[in-house]
Amino acid sequence: MLYQLPPGWKLDLGRLEHFLQVLPRGIRHVVEFREPSWYADDVLRLLEAHRVALCLHDMSGSATGRQRVGPFIYVYAYFNHDVGGHVPRDAVILRRLLVGEQRNEHEDLEEASDEQ
Repeated sequence: MLYQLPPGWKLDLGRLEHFLQVLPRGIRHVVEFREPSWYADDVLRLLEAHRVALCLHDMSGSATGRQRVGPFIYVYAYFNHDVGGHVPRDAVILRRLLVGEQRNEHEDLEEASDEQ
C-alpha cells in the first residue's frame, strides 16, 4: 500500500510514529514524502523499525536519492513522452540503476537507440 504525503506537509515525527503503529499487518507499506524535511535520520529509522519502505523518486524539490529504506525497494518512475523522445533512454537508465550497472551516458544513449 502506497501512502503519498502532500508536498506542503512538513515533518511531524509524532504523527508519523502514530501512523506507523496503527498500520495493518500482513501487507507491505510504502511512504512517499514530497517535502524534504521528512528525509531526517529519525524518520528513516522509524520506517526501518516498522518495516515500511521509502518510495524512491526524483520529483523536483523533494527527490529522495537512492537510499534503500525498509524491507524492499519501491521506485516511482514517470516517463514523459515528450517531443525529444527521451522515454527509451530514461527506461534504459532506470533499468541500469535498478540492477546496479555502472555505465556512462553515452553507453545508455547507444543502448536506447539499439532497442527502438
